[in-house]
Amino acid sequence: MKYTLSFVGLGLLLLISCGSRDGRLGKKMVGTWTTDRGSDVWILSPDGSFDQKWADKTYGVDYKGTWEIRDRIFIFTITNKTSINLNLTNMAPIGFVTRFNLVGADGGHLTFETGGMTNQWERKQ
Repeated sequence: MKYTLSFVGLGLLLLISCGSRDGRLGKKMVGTWTTDRGSDVWILSPDGSFDQKWADKTYGVDYKGTWEIRDRIFIFTITNKTSINLNLTNMAPIGFVTRFNLVGADGGHLTFETGGMTNQWERKQ
């Protein structure tokens, strides 16, 4: 019983420090990012919205939605989608949530892991 206050204080300190670390990462991630192929462009806005444009020679997809960082997990939720090729059947549905393990973010690179693969985006602007 005498340690209850200490545990509560430590728990609050951990919550505050994790939240501020996620907040700092989120600020570093705002901007326009692209893959090494250049065909996939992500625009992460400070208001928590995103616009993903992916195109190649035969079709293109535009996803819009929300993004956030929670406990070093990069979370995307799709709220709107459009396709240049209407016969495209493998588009993620509206409401689909994707989670990436965030490895790091700095001024020029964003590195995350998903499905056992490490991916890196480069800042475009």
